[in-house]
Amino acid sequence: MALTREEQNKIIEAYEPIVYFHPEERFFPVKPEAYLQASALWHSQPPSHKKEDWGNGGPGFPRTPDVEKGKLSVNPADDGVGGKTYLGHTNPDGRTPFLTSNNDRELWLDMAAWKDEAGVTDTSKNEACNVEGALTRWTTEEPLKMAGDWYYAEVQDLDTLTGILATLQQDGLDLGKILRDTLGSAWFIWYYLLYPIHQENLRGCEQVAGAGNNGDYEGDWNAIGIIVRKPAKLPWEPGGTFPDPQYIGFGRRARGLVENFIPTFRQEMQVRDWHEISRVGRHPKVYVARASHNNYGLFGPQNPPAITPSDASCGATEKLDEEVKKKLDDLQDTVDTVKDVAVSVLKIGVGCAIGAIFGG
Repeated sequence: MALTREEQNKIIEAYEPIVYFHPEERFFPVKPEAYLQASALWHSQPPSHKKEDWGNGGPGFPRTPDVEKGKLSVNPADDGVGGKTYLGHTNPDGRTPFLTSNNDRELWLDMAAWKDEAGVTDTSKNEACNVEGALTRWTTEEPLKMAGDWYYAEVQDLDTLTGILATLQQDGLDLGKILRDTLGSAWFIWYYLLYPIHQENLRGCEQVAGAGNNGDYEGDWNAIGIIVRKPAKLPWEPGGTFPDPQYIGFGRRARGLVENFIPTFRQEMQVRDWHEISRVGRHPKVYVARASHNNYGLFGPQNPPAITPSDASCGATEKLDEEVKKKLDDLQDTVDTVKDVAVSVLKIGVGCAIGAIFGG
C-alpha cells in the first residue's frame, strides 16, 4: 500500500539531517518556489547557445526573456492574470513551452543577471553570474529574505522505482529482485537543498587565463539520500518504531575543464554505511563545504570530486538510460553483496530523482 502524505512526513522528519555550514558561508538553502518567482525564464539554441538567439527580440539586440522576473508562477490559477505565466502553461497543441527543454530549445533561469550588465545587448559579455547581486537580493528583498532555511523531501519505495529497476533488469541484472530478497522492502528518502549560488574555481584549467571563477553558477541543487529497511511493524502502528538506516549518500559536484579544454560537470554520491557517520539519534550530521555546497559525512578539509579526462561524460543532465547503463557496466562483475546493490540503487535513484523533478 502506498504511503500517505502524512506517513511520508513522519518518515522524513524521523531521519531529517542536521546540516552544518561553514562560518563564512554566504548562501543558504532557499524555497524553490521563491527562487523560481524571482527569476526570468530564457531559452537558447543548442549547441552553440549564441546570445543573439537568447529569449525574444531581434533580429539583433537587445534580447528579452521569455518570461520576465516576477512573472513566473507555480499556481495554475495565475496563468494570464496580471501578466503572470504559469510554469506548466499548455498550448492548444498540447506543448508545455516553459517546461520542455530539448536538443533544439534549452530553457534556463536568470535570477540575478550577469556580473558585467543586467541586460543582453550587443556589447554585454554575459559570461559570469552576478554573485554579489544575488547576495543583495536574498538579504534585502523582503519576499526572498523570508524564503530561507528550506528543503524539499520525498520518500520512495521499490515500487516507485519500477522504471529504473526495469531498465537494469533488461541488461540481465534484476536489482529489484535482489533488493527485495535481501532487504524485503526499503524506503528511499531524498532530501534536496537549493542554493541561490554555487561558487567554485574551475579545476583542471589553471593555465587558462580568466578561467578562475567561471565555475560559479546560479541555482545549485544538492541532495542527501538515505536507505531504510521497512520494518514489519510500521512506526505509526502500536508498538512500532523507526529503525536505523542501512546507508546514506552525500551529494557532491564539481566543474572544470578536461582534455582539449572541454567543459565538464561532475556529479556524484559518496555513499557510506550508516554506522560509519556522525549522527544524533537517527539524524545524520551533514557538513556542507563553503561556497560549493558539497555534502560530507566527516568534519574537516575534504577532497572535492575529481576532474579528469575520463569524467568528461559525467553530469546531472545525462539521459536516464545512459546513466543507468554506466552504473550497470561498473557493477556487472562486482555486485555480489547486499551493500553493492543498495549503494548502486541509491546512487542511481538520487541522480534520476533530481533530473525528473528539477529538469536535469
